[in-house]
Order: sequence, then C-alpha cells, then structure tokens
Amino acid sequence: MKFKQLHTEMPTATKQTNTMEDPQNRRRHPRYKIREGVYAGGSPHMGQILDLSQGGLAFTYMSLPDGQAKENSFVICGDDGCCLEGLPCKILSDTQLPNQSSFSDFVARKRRISFLDLSDEQLILLDMFISNYGFIEN
Repeated sequence: MKFKQLHTEMPTATKQTNTMEDPQNRRRHPRYKIREGVYAGGSPHMGQILDLSQGGLAFTYMSLPDGQAKENSFVICGDDGCCLEGLPCKILSDTQLPNQSSFSDFVARKRRISFLDLSDEQLILLDMFISNYGFIEN
C-alpha cells in the first residue's frame, strides 16, 4: 500500500488545523491532538504527546533544571504498547513551563521536534499511528 493511498483514506474529521488556510502557519503537515497515555521521547526524556503530525510533534516532560539533551532519534509509544522507534529528528524548541510546585527539583518543559528524512515505511506507520491515536479538540 502506498502512503498517499493510506493518507487519503484517513478521516479528515481528525484534523486539528488546516495549515493551508492560515498563511502565518509555516507547517507543511496538519497537526493532530493525541489522546492521553501516548508518550514520546528520546534518552533521557519521555513525556506526554500534545500534538503530532508527519512533520513533527510537541510533548511535555519533567527534567532537572540542567537536563538539556540533544536527541537525534525518537520513539513514540501508544497506551496499548504500539511503538514507533528510531525516528530521526531535530529539536526545534525546548521551553520551561510555569513551575507547578516550588517543592520539586524537577521542572516541566515543552519540547517541539521535527522529523528528518522519514522512510516510506516510517511515514506509513506514522500515518497509521495518527489515525489510531489522533482526535479533534472540541
């Protein structure tokens, strides 16, 4: 099965945003909200996925204040054990979120990554992952 066939069969109702309608939005792929219990990360950071597209994702994680890592490979895991591993990526941004507790040494962070040169097989699997875990935010 070719990627384009799989992509055109995906329900359009799961799209979060239409990147073509907003000229200020530079994303090439629509973003999808992901249900709770679906995680992503690279060593040593793992956290809840906020949104996902074929171009990249955003996730939150907990880190020590000096815990900056330079991932170049990524894993995405669903709550049912389905995992995509070894996705090549680069970090676009990594920002500290407002501190929830003054009693913790850990800080909440939000990281955005971009996928790099995914193979046809990785694109198909990523599209299937989005179909299984993505939803519209009402």
